Amino acid sequence: MRILICSDGTDPADNPTRLGGLIAGPCHSPTTLLGIVENPTQEAALRTALETEANMLRQKEVSPEIVVRAGLDLVDREAEIVLSAGWLTQPGQSPNLNECL
Repeated sequence: MRILICSDGTDPADNPTRLGGLIAGPCHSPTTLLGIVENPTQEAALRTALETEANMLRQKEVSPEIVVRAGLDLVDREAEIVLSAGWLTQPGQSPNLNECL
């Protein structure tokens, strides 16, 4: 099972990353941290935040791949679980806020 964790680096609690670590660690799942940057001048700050999140995952014995893209120009269609600050869903499904974890 592949896991994609989407982040814009602004969630101070890093909840999607924490949840991702709880799932990916025991499952030994390949995990990607996807950073979405809206402004190129924010990329350095985003990479720093993603590295902090990656360190949280490494503590759960997860070795994440870090990917940074502008806007939403990347969709990982092979990920089985997608985690983001506002929702948890499977690719191709619309998030239902009543079902969020």
